[in-house]
Amino acid sequence: MFNRALGRSFRRYSTMTDPNKFIVPGKGVANILVQESNDVLLNLATEEYLYEHCEIDNPVMFLWRNQRCVIIGKHQNPWKELAVEKVNNDDDIVLARRKSGGGCVYQDLGNAVFSFFTPVKDFQTSDYKTKNNEILIKSLEACGIYGAEASGRNDMVIGDRKISGSAYKINLGKADGSGKKALHHGTMLVDVDFSFLNDYLTPSKKKLESKGVNSVRSRVMNLSEVNPNITYDMWMESMINEFHNKHEDKDVFTKVIPEEQIRQVDKIMEIYEGLNKWEWKYGTTPDFTHSIEHKFTWALMDINFHVRKGLINSGKVYSDCLYPEFIDKINGVLESPKDKVPYDKTGIRQFCNILREELKEDEYYNDIYQHNIDEIEELLVKEI
Repeated sequence: MFNRALGRSFRRYSTMTDPNKFIVPGKGVANILVQESNDVLLNLATEEYLYEHCEIDNPVMFLWRNQRCVIIGKHQNPWKELAVEKVNNDDDIVLARRKSGGGCVYQDLGNAVFSFFTPVKDFQTSDYKTKNNEILIKSLEACGIYGAEASGRNDMVIGDRKISGSAYKINLGKADGSGKKALHHGTMLVDVDFSFLNDYLTPSKKKLESKGVNSVRSRVMNLSEVNPNITYDMWMESMINEFHNKHEDKDVFTKVIPEEQIRQVDKIMEIYEGLNKWEWKYGTTPDFTHSIEHKFTWALMDINFHVRKGLINSGKVYSDCLYPEFIDKINGVLESPKDKVPYDKTGIRQFCNILREELKEDEYYNDIYQHNIDEIEELLVKEI
């Protein structure tokens, strides 16, 4: 798979545990890295490791792709962007939160990901984003795809349809000014299965208010709509060739990073474990409120939750229920929760079990309240 795509100047290195072995140093050098792993969390961890913990003395291009996943930006609310429970219940898809900004995206093996790392010396005198975009556009032309152009701050389009989205970061380096570097990373829609977009990225959240950043939905298009013969390997080969052309004055080293050796790097695995924690994926969500209104046969219920760090922090119920003590009990649990539970299916069930414990001695429990709580639980599990 890789040998043809890696083309000219391909050199494979077996030792990856030394940080200096990822990137070949030296004057007049540039580096291309190709990730074998398709694990989104491992790939994000590798990218962070390269950017935050490796010396970037020369231009580096890092190419990778992921198995099915949804990735949200650092300041986004998964409950507003995603059908959270559907994602959590699907063993074939992974939720990831990246440490850069931007919106929510769905990815699979038909989506290509690129990362350009640029040292300060290279973007003091030139626009590094323009330089990288030229590589992207030229590589598309080599694949028989013409008319691509940068649009706005972050996108690349053909006509009015988006084929690529990017984000940017600057690391200011050390106090003495050394070590300054830029990261320009993004995606290229080669042949993504768009049928999953509606499954995971279009939940109904009519009354969810959040301080988080909302995604901006665009009209998207696969490159395969322009060239049905394009593949990820074809795109990768063209990117490698155009990177060579852009840095023809340098000795370009190309390297595959085997997954088994990536997993031997302690710092990468430390980052990986952090990205995989519930506290990062959900607990860093900005505070939000969610109002769920439903007309049961026995009452109209407007159930309001205030969620902080992914946990139910408080809430309030408004209702025309004929049993006001039932609503009072729910509000008592919501207003001063003894144990804050996650705002997910498991947490909702814990919350409803607390209600059952509070009400089980009531004379109306068996005849009325138990059934009502069961219906509330079924509704909330579905709606969140």
